[in-house]
Amino acid sequence: MMEYILIPIAALVYFAYAVYSWVIGRRERSIYYIETTITMIAIYLFIKALFTLSISVLQAIFQGSIALNSIPTSKTLSKIPSYFTTLHEDAVSWITYVAMTRAVIAFTPFISSLSQIIGSATEWALYELNIVATTTMVLTIFSRIFVKIMDYLLFFGNLLTPIPQLRKIGATFISIYLVIGVLLFILGDMALSTHSTIKNNGLKPPSESIEYLTKTLNVLKWKDLINDTARISWILLSFVIKAMVSSIIAGIVLVGISLALGGIYTWIQPI
Repeated sequence: MMEYILIPIAALVYFAYAVYSWVIGRRERSIYYIETTITMIAIYLFIKALFTLSISVLQAIFQGSIALNSIPTSKTLSKIPSYFTTLHEDAVSWITYVAMTRAVIAFTPFISSLSQIIGSATEWALYELNIVATTTMVLTIFSRIFVKIMDYLLFFGNLLTPIPQLRKIGATFISIYLVIGVLLFILGDMALSTHSTIKNNGLKPPSESIEYLTKTLNVLKWKDLINDTARISWILLSFVIKAMVSSIIAGIVLVGISLALGGIYTWIQPI
């Protein structure tokens, strides 16, 4: 994996400079960079241990369903965007299904005007589903980007933190890696749990085939459609609210860790 390549490279850079300093007679600087190499490796091991411990504790608290078979890495996180994508597809499928149902009714003689009944009854639920679709799309894109850059955040965080002049930047990278990584595990677990709830409640997105849609011409089925749309919107919006609260808490923790490590957040504080 990428981080197992980058971290040894960072250690090798420091160690090579330490050897160079020793050869040219700058023994004190050489010893300093050897200590820096050891410090960097210690920071890396501490971060990975803290990352693993945080995920394990949170899984125990929330009874999570994401199994950790190894130390958390970008490879472990790589499946999480697909969990958000699944919820996005669920929301979009229900939005499309209600729209197509209304279209079928609108083009049916004698009952065309009744499509407004379904529109009025599901308007609030569709509004929520649109929020869910947008939020899960953003989470999918964000998590994909983070998974690609997280190893580099850890690499530069470890590389820069031991250097006094660059410690603020390195500490900030480490804070982002740790907090956002844990946050994505939490949100991924919530998304997976939400999808399981949808399946267990028989709310799998319905078929959009014309044959299936024609069955909705039965007025007695409209109540089921309205109720199911309300239920699915409630379940999916609950995920969005939980994700928002978790993100706010993560932001507060991120600032706190950045302050504790002397990260770049301290640079932008007013004097």
